[in-house]
Amino acid sequence: MSLFLSATLPLIIYFAIDHYFEFHIAIILTIIYGLLEFTFFYIKDKRIDKLVLIATILVVLMGGISYIFDNESFFKLKPAIMQLFAVGFLGYFIITKKSIFEIMKDRLPQNMREIDPEKENLMNRMTKHLAIVLLLHTFLIAYSAYYMSTASWTFISAVLPYILMFGIMFFEVFLMRRKAIKEFKSQQNQNIKFKNYPKETVDYKKGSIRKRKNSLND
Repeated sequence: MSLFLSATLPLIIYFAIDHYFEFHIAIILTIIYGLLEFTFFYIKDKRIDKLVLIATILVVLMGGISYIFDNESFFKLKPAIMQLFAVGFLGYFIITKKSIFEIMKDRLPQNMREIDPEKENLMNRMTKHLAIVLLLHTFLIAYSAYYMSTASWTFISAVLPYILMFGIMFFEVFLMRRKAIKEFKSQQNQNIKFKNYPKETVDYKKGSIRKRKNSLND
């Protein structure tokens, strides 16, 4: 929930206000929302949420720069900067070959803290794919901030990331299903070959059945 409120909702609020007022008013109100959001989570959780803190700092900083230089493009770069942090975070696990599951383990229920190697490999593979997609998406956000409409930028920054993440999850599930079907068919083919294997050609330590029959006839 905090991810949506801190990373996505300010963009939607900015778009809604900018649609009816000039961008200076939209920036001021978005900054106020960011500060109120930070205060709300601080009072609610009795601690500082790092994600909300980073998002609030970026909203105030990039919004202030846009207001001073009379250019809304600086504020629109805020989601791109946040995503660069996410790419760097994922890149750390890719480079060090560590599992991202290790830092998530403490936040999971006790019965879900053990993960088999197959699922861990899946998570590592998804981490690589997500880092690549987010990096490419970051460049798209930067491009839309300067060369596309506010509506297009809002869709690319606030909606498209969720579509991409669901797409990656669907793609990984598809690969797992195809692999499982392939392994099942391979196992079935092996079973069929074993059942239909000609008995007279089965070899034993003392020779095949055919050879044993010939030795008895002799």
